[in-house]
Amino acid sequence: MAKILLIDDEVGFLELVRDYLDSKGYNTITAQSAAEGIKKFKKEKPELVMCDIIMPGRDGWDTIRVIRKINKEIPIIVLSIIHDFEGKKEIYSEPPNYYMSKPISMETLSKSVKKILYEGNKVTI
Repeated sequence: MAKILLIDDEVGFLELVRDYLDSKGYNTITAQSAAEGIKKFKKEKPELVMCDIIMPGRDGWDTIRVIRKINKEIPIIVLSIIHDFEGKKEIYSEPPNYYMSKPISMETLSKSVKKILYEGNKVTI
């Protein structure tokens, strides 16, 4: 199955999502910071990235920009407590494929991952 990189500073959330995705057969790699996420992205070459926006240090928007400079085609799902993304698209030049507001539904997450990875569809807001 596909390799997924999950970047979030909340350890409990990382473990919950990793365990769920792993139970679905995915190989989930976690990172607790943007810097660690970028390093693991370069090393592990995942097929999908999931990234939080509000993190200490480098935020998720900047992390997405760096990752997209490395691989413009990588699908990205934003997972964040931000519920209103309206107007945020102007902050970055390459928007994520999908946004999910925390708390997330694991079933919706699973469907989104499957749709992006295996159906080749770009899921948008």
